Amino acid sequence: MGSFYPPSSVLVDEGWVRTQDVRNLRNGCGEIFKLAVVKSRYLFDLLLSHGPLLISTSFQSPPLISSKIFRTSIEVMLLELGPNLWESTLSRPVDYGHTFSKVIEMLPENNMMHGEAVALDSFFTLVLSHLRGTLTYTSLTSCRSCLEGLGLPVYSSLLTVENCWTALCDAKEHRGGRMRVPFVADVGEVVYFVDDVTEEELGRGIRWIKERGWDEEWEGGREDC
Repeated sequence: MGSFYPPSSVLVDEGWVRTQDVRNLRNGCGEIFKLAVVKSRYLFDLLLSHGPLLISTSFQSPPLISSKIFRTSIEVMLLELGPNLWESTLSRPVDYGHTFSKVIEMLPENNMMHGEAVALDSFFTLVLSHLRGTLTYTSLTSCRSCLEGLGLPVYSSLLTVENCWTALCDAKEHRGGRMRVPFVADVGEVVYFVDDVTEEELGRGIRWIKERGWDEEWEGGREDC
């Protein structure tokens, strides 16, 4: 059990980001990527174009771009969550990336941090969206390039039908008895919610990734990385 009370003010000091190691920078970018895909094409384009350089410089260069990313991320989240602080509306675009990741994060063999698992979930959901015919292949590959540029996973052996189905069943318990999985029709612009994902569909998505050779195991969680 817990409680929540909105803060009266928040201080954001962008300079503190340079104190983070590379992995934590990438981890944070998992959540920024999530926001970009469902709410801001502008933010997505910034990540796609500048992500690798920002990671390598701890978000210190180019300074104007890093500031734009921070501010846009905050603005997007405030606009999305502000009217729904107590979650009276359960179909939330920002739940994107948080359907399959919750169960995968809790597995004993998992070595992904939260933002890394969110990135994995995000990409798999994009694959499922593409296979439903709503997201173009070009958009899908752009998202893959963006994630790989940020050093984030697009595949894991933990992404199994069993784990994903368990996650969907768990999601229904917290989303008013419905899956409410945010699917994407256009990056940064169009999100729709799906309640009828099947085990067969999950299996098809995983096979589709493997058929394209996109199933290389992510090594970003290794201690020597």
